This record gives sequence, C-alpha cells and structure tokens, in this order.
Amino acid sequence: MQVTEAVLTALNMVPPHTWELLAPQLFVHLRHPRPQIRHTACHLLSRLSAVVPAAVLYSLVAEFRPHSDGTSLVALRGDAEVQQLTQSVSRGCPARVPQCRALIANFRKLTPLCAEHWHFVLVAVSAEVRRRLIALQMEAARIRQHKEIVAADELRGLLRRRYSTLLFHAISELQMHLKVRRGWAEAAALSRV
Repeated sequence: MQVTEAVLTALNMVPPHTWELLAPQLFVHLRHPRPQIRHTACHLLSRLSAVVPAAVLYSLVAEFRPHSDGTSLVALRGDAEVQQLTQSVSRGCPARVPQCRALIANFRKLTPLCAEHWHFVLVAVSAEVRRRLIALQMEAARIRQHKEIVAADELRGLLRRRYSTLLFHAISELQMHLKVRRGWAEAAALSRV
C-alpha cells in the first residue's frame, strides 16, 4: 500500500490538465483486473474532469452502457470506479451525463447527405492519392540517382505502371462508392412506392 500511496502523492503533484492527452489510455485502465490500477486511473480522470470535463465526459458516456436506472453507467469490471467517475463528472451539473448521452444518441441517428458523403469519399481518395504520389516521387528520385541501373525507356515504363496503379486505386474507390450510392437511391425509390 505504501508504494500506491507514494505513486498517488507523486501523481497529485502533476497538474491535472497534463493527463488530457492520455485520457483514452486511462479509460482503458478502468477495466484493468487490478483494483489499484483502476483506482489510480479513476483518480487521474476525476482530477482531469474537474479541470476539463469534456476530456472525460464524452469518452465516459461513449464507453460504458447505461445502468437500468438510466442515471448511472456500468462496466464489466471496475463498476465502482465508473460510478465514482460519473459522480465526479456530474459534480456541479447533475444533468451533464444524461444530456451528453442524449446528444450522442441523436448524433448516431444522423445520416450524411449525398454531398457530405461524396465530400468524405473525395477527401479520403485525395489523401490516399497524395500519399501514393509522394511515394512515387521518392521512388523516381531514387531511380534517377542510380541511372546506370535502369535504362531510360525502362524507367519511363516503370513510372507509367506505378502512376496507373496510383490512379487505378482512386478510380476503383470512386466507382465502388458510386455503386453504393446507386444502391441507396434504388432502395429509397422502392421505399417510396
């Protein structure tokens, strides 16, 4: 017990907002089989929730299912810690956890519009093409440094094949999403009939 107390004393000296970036890892430790680890994680998250409630609130509500009474949260292991953390987050604003739960439930009901869907698809494809293009440029520079290894025609052919591979991925990704989108439109048309 002395070691645990010494660790907690040392951790209490660290400003609570320091743990904000580590909140996801601390939530993982709320499910740890050893009670001391669960207690320490809960203690750090409670201190963080006093300074930055949002850093703890959303993960808490998203991670753990509601209890049958609808006001508290439960976990498979570490139930006492989850209850303590819920009370800590709710301190000063008892409706905070239920309101956040309602907000997340409503967000799950939202569906993206067609334009939003295509925007996300195009952003993802664009990022993948950029990533592959950088790799292609690096490979071309590497090959240029070793001109004696590859003939000019062979170099052009190699880079042309790599470029078409790059574009093939983007084209196939867009075609797949177009088919999915057509399927949604057909299903919507059938549901209106």
